Amino acid sequence: MGGDEHLLDPLLPEGWQALYPEWPIPEKDESLELYCSRPEFSSMENCDALLGLSFGGIMAVAYQRAAKNEIPLLLMSCGLHRRELHPLLRIPLIPPLLRVLSPERLKSWMLRGAGLAGREGLALRKYIKKVNARTYHWALRQSVTARLETPTEALRLHGARDPIFPQKQHLNADILPKAGHLLWRDHPEEVRSWLTKSVHSFSGAQPL
Repeated sequence: MGGDEHLLDPLLPEGWQALYPEWPIPEKDESLELYCSRPEFSSMENCDALLGLSFGGIMAVAYQRAAKNEIPLLLMSCGLHRRELHPLLRIPLIPPLLRVLSPERLKSWMLRGAGLAGREGLALRKYIKKVNARTYHWALRQSVTARLETPTEALRLHGARDPIFPQKQHLNADILPKAGHLLWRDHPEEVRSWLTKSVHSFSGAQPL
């Protein structure tokens, strides 16, 4: 969740098989719980683990809660509470502002910078350009209003230099010292090693 086969398949350890659900365009005020209950996500019921990248991590946690199951969670570069956002993003991305900004204006504002500097910021802006404006607006609103608690069985991986979700001790996550937000792109071998170690930590878990 949060990536497609072009991004994730090269990272999967041998023997893993990934399922990529289609993400329908959300309704303007659709809640995470309702969105995760859509038929498009029902195919994940029999997965052995859920892997969520960035906002996909929020989706994975929300889906697990909506489906009332205990599928193991692997979360990468993911913040589940507003306090985990970098302060430079937390201050301007307040819910009242997001409610009045149109999807197009918000996307345009983010593309002009919004604290996403340097090489990684350039890569993130390229990604934002590809995302449907309404979906992006909805996802940002959910990200800054999320009040999700990390399930105790979830395993998390973060980059120490993540400009969106900076390293915090309370994340209780494995940390890649030189990685940023896009750690799956810049550190594929370390991510593959973490995925292999993580899936073996789940008792009886099979490859994705």
